[in-house]
Amino acid sequence: HHGNAVINDPDGIRFALDSASKIVGKEHAILDTRAHLGGEDFSNYMIRVPGVYLFAGNANDENRGKWGLHSSDFVLQESNIPRMAAVFSQIAVDFFEKGGFR
Repeated sequence: HHGNAVINDPDGIRFALDSASKIVGKEHAILDTRAHLGGEDFSNYMIRVPGVYLFAGNANDENRGKWGLHSSDFVLQESNIPRMAAVFSQIAVDFFEKGGFR
């Protein structure tokens, strides 16, 4: 079975970057323009409603570039959890306050 591609909504990209920047700063809210070939069920949601798929940075000086998300050696930096919860919350608050991505 082949799924659909995850294609971020252009307005949503700018919106999410602005919201995330409020929490992590503009220097840490980075737009990754590279194509990624990983499969993701999130594409099924985005067929129905515009959306944005985000990556949460987990690298530190010790693990940078060593292990992927699905590696048995992957270690979640638990200190990132509150920050990412804040980013997602900020996106939701901004979305409802502005009535959408625009």
